[in-house]
Amino acid sequence: MIKSDVLRIALTPEQCRRWKTQIKEFNYFRGDNDLYSLSPPEAMAVVETATGPVNDDYVLAAITAQATTPQMLKDEIKGFGTADGPDAVLIELDPEIVDADLMRMPVNGHRHPLKSMCVDDVVLTGIIQAVGGEPFAMIPEAGLDAIMPVSPTPGKEETRSSKGGGSLGWHIDNSGFPSKMRPEYFGLMGLISTKQVTTSFALIDDILAALQKLDPRHERILRETQYQCLTPISFHFDGSKQVRSDPFPIIENGPDGRPVINFNEYSLIRDHDDPSILAALDALATVLSDPGVVRGEWISPGKILLISNERALHARGEVRGKRYLARLYGKRDLSALRSLPSGGDKVYRFRFMMTTDEMIAACRSQTMAVA
Repeated sequence: MIKSDVLRIALTPEQCRRWKTQIKEFNYFRGDNDLYSLSPPEAMAVVETATGPVNDDYVLAAITAQATTPQMLKDEIKGFGTADGPDAVLIELDPEIVDADLMRMPVNGHRHPLKSMCVDDVVLTGIIQAVGGEPFAMIPEAGLDAIMPVSPTPGKEETRSSKGGGSLGWHIDNSGFPSKMRPEYFGLMGLISTKQVTTSFALIDDILAALQKLDPRHERILRETQYQCLTPISFHFDGSKQVRSDPFPIIENGPDGRPVINFNEYSLIRDHDDPSILAALDALATVLSDPGVVRGEWISPGKILLISNERALHARGEVRGKRYLARLYGKRDLSALRSLPSGGDKVYRFRFMMTTDEMIAACRSQTMAVA
């Protein structure tokens, strides 16, 4: 099988040094407010009592990123996620562009208070913006960290989440939500990785080609609107209950007519007695163990994986050693999130509060696709 193309870009050490210098000379990514390491309930309280918009570090980082991201890089990745572009991009930068170190690992699942907004944050933000979208995060999951640490957190190591340390099965992020409220794509940037941990991913065109070879009927079954899943556990570390979605198809066609995928193997709910569903899911599992479909990358310091959250699945091996990735979501249309009754991101730009009632309403209003 011929795999779909993955765009690979490598900047020279000199190009990285020049980018880093431009960011530091721009000197515009220090905000007025220390908003780091807030828990979701604390962040909710801050947002609810704010009297107006706040130009904090994340907003200023976005401005800095717009001003400094190399035009060459913007030109290379501007087609990402479109019909004419790739669904995955691997960008290799000099590790010296990373500001994190072992003394500033995340604390309680949030960035270390001493890791102020810095060069690696601006670099990742610039890449998310360069493909035509905006960065964003959900406060119930991230607090006020727009750029989320992906690193094992004491007390949460056994969870199937970005704060866990075990292997993670195949999934898209935030699969319980409708597509208008899910990340369209995201970037993972290696900051610290003392031992190799493989992040695997599979692109939908390769998945569907392999399914067709096994039995074309499997794709038809996966397109039926009869699957459900739960909201991510990372939204419920406050003790709230996970929300069960309305039925949705695993595979359907997106607005541009190309196939998209919604799947989470460890929270999927389906009819266990239907042999055709079991056969289709078994076939999908077979495809996702095929080296002709699956790719693997060690996201080492300085490396960035930019990947579609609509046309690719990803998974992770068990975390060994010290590992710290930065994750930033991106979306080209944030209008659905900005129309939430809780106010969208009017106060803290790029971060959306989403109350429990809003979460329930969103997950139970999935667009019902025609099988």
